[in-house]
Amino acid sequence: MIAGHRPHRPLDHARTRPAPGGGRALPPTHGSLARGAFAPVPGTLFALAIGGGMMLGPGAGREVLFGRNRPEVHVCPGEDDPQVSRHQGTLTHRDGHWWISNTGRLPIRCPAGRLPFGDEEPLPLDTVARPRRRP
Repeated sequence: MIAGHRPHRPLDHARTRPAPGGGRALPPTHGSLARGAFAPVPGTLFALAIGGGMMLGPGAGREVLFGRNRPEVHVCPGEDDPQVSRHQGTLTHRDGHWWISNTGRLPIRCPAGRLPFGDEEPLPLDTVARPRRRP
């Protein structure tokens, strides 16, 4: 080993489930989505956590799994937080919209005060989170 040289260590998001067809992994260094993001196709979904995330264009049946079980989900919010279920929820594209469903024990806190529980029907994502478009 060369003095002062640290061996290459893969990025944290490399341990997550691969992005579904047409999806692209977002590295942990990706900037905040709070100010909007450039979507190459209208209806593109962006999901980002501290350890990375993904971008996925619309398409019937496409889905993004999220939760704290990094090897089994696409986006891993709260990896060390026992309040987040191993598979907390799923984002699914159908009927021209992205839908959020909760498969976890506790509700998912969404903007506008929505709290989808696990026994509820999926909610259209545009009613719980609408990012601003960047000019």
